[in-house]
Amino acid sequence: MAITFPASPTINQTYTDPNGNIWVWTGSVWQAQSGGKTGATGATGATGTAGSQGATGLTGSPGPTGATGATGTQGATGTVGSTGATGVGTTGATGATGLTGSPGPTGATGATGVGTQGATGATGTAGATGLTGSPGPTGATGATGVGTAGATGATGTAGTPGATGATGLTGSPGPTGATGTAGATGATGTAGSQGATGATGITGSPGPTGATGATGTVGATGATGSGATGATGTAGTPGATGATGLTGATGPSGYNYAVVSSTAPASPFNGELWWNSSTGIMYVWYAASSAWVQTNPANTGATGATGASGSVVAFGENPATTTGLTWGYYGGVVDNNGTPTTVAAGTVALTASATNYVSVTQAGAVVVSTAGWTAGAYPLRTLVTNTTSITSDTDSRGYFTFVTTNMPYDLAGGIPGKPTASQVVARLTVARGMQFPANFSGSHWTCTTSPTASAQFTVNKNGTAVGYINFAAAATVATFTTVGGTAVTAAAGDIITIVAPSTVDSTLSDASGTLAGVLT
Repeated sequence: MAITFPASPTINQTYTDPNGNIWVWTGSVWQAQSGGKTGATGATGATGTAGSQGATGLTGSPGPTGATGATGTQGATGTVGSTGATGVGTTGATGATGLTGSPGPTGATGATGVGTQGATGATGTAGATGLTGSPGPTGATGATGVGTAGATGATGTAGTPGATGATGLTGSPGPTGATGTAGATGATGTAGSQGATGATGITGSPGPTGATGATGTVGATGATGSGATGATGTAGTPGATGATGLTGATGPSGYNYAVVSSTAPASPFNGELWWNSSTGIMYVWYAASSAWVQTNPANTGATGATGASGSVVAFGENPATTTGLTWGYYGGVVDNNGTPTTVAAGTVALTASATNYVSVTQAGAVVVSTAGWTAGAYPLRTLVTNTTSITSDTDSRGYFTFVTTNMPYDLAGGIPGKPTASQVVARLTVARGMQFPANFSGSHWTCTTSPTASAQFTVNKNGTAVGYINFAAAATVATFTTVGGTAVTAAAGDIITIVAPSTVDSTLSDASGTLAGVLT
């Protein structure tokens, strides 16, 4: 189906068509990516059992740090909780911890880079669990009351985390962004006289995570926004990492689309296909040779032997034997009443100071006439001469008007069933001059059911009998006679009729056949 691409694209802009194929705008054409469709993601392995919470102590060794995007705009610092009132006697409760500031907006996704899809690397060993995330800023400590310490306040309820944005399509990873600057630590309140710690303030709900933009092919990772980072608490020892789940089966390979253009693609990758729309030839880029290689070059066989001279040479002028008032010609073949006749090369003498018409007859004789074309012959050449040589030479072989004679010209007729007395069973009008040989030699007539007695059909020309078709008693094949035993001629427009016997035979039926003749 047709693909409708976005209008006015920018360089390196990507587009996924309805078939799931990814295209990128190079600045002049939309070019299909070599990776094709991504195979289905393998099933996630079972999550390992979480280790027990270790005692609070040194921070565990961090796993390999993932690429951190550029730090977004500094989020606003959460409001500092109010200072607890100074108790008279007992210490007042500590003020609630201020709400954690909303994280800054997610930085804009960097432009998608254009690059070759690298081969999928093997799945690496899972890294150790990363550091525990930093808590939000601690609210200011309330002033120390005078007197007996108050009871410890209850821990506030944790705020509901924001919904995670939908994960975009994963493309080839871009370069790692710079690590963002850590947010400022919230100010610590002035310490009063040591009293009981007030209740921990309610933790502010984290701001919603910005939706991850769709990842294009080999583009720079967009800057990651983050809110102000609170003071880092001492992390407990991380539990043991669960076993890595089994890697899912690799999806099927994608398609390597060919670039269709009259010019070769710039910066091709190894194995890239290019179909030259000007020549209709397919090429593949072979990086080892830095060259476009034709995918199916034709193998040229040995040159065959030169064939025999064709019709252009037959009866054409032979320069080697043409001189003065002598015209030389190459040989050829003519049709002599259905029989091919070979004519050898030769020469003919021309009449001086005249127009000479050179022809070849059916019998194969090359003749010259100054009165016009020879009747019944093939025209070959029109040659005008002066007293010593040819002054005008016209090839006339394209104007053959030869009329063939003695070619077969047969007339057929008959009647189904039993004919009535003197019924005309066939009426035929002659289209051109012809002749039936004596006694209709070569003709054939038959009947399905033979006559009880002999039966004779009459052949008429323009109403006058010229011959007979005879069935003997019990015979199904006829014999023929012509009046006087001579040939019968007919001109164009003559009418040939075949008339049934005047006496009806009780059994004769389905008489039909062909009278054989030739053109004249």
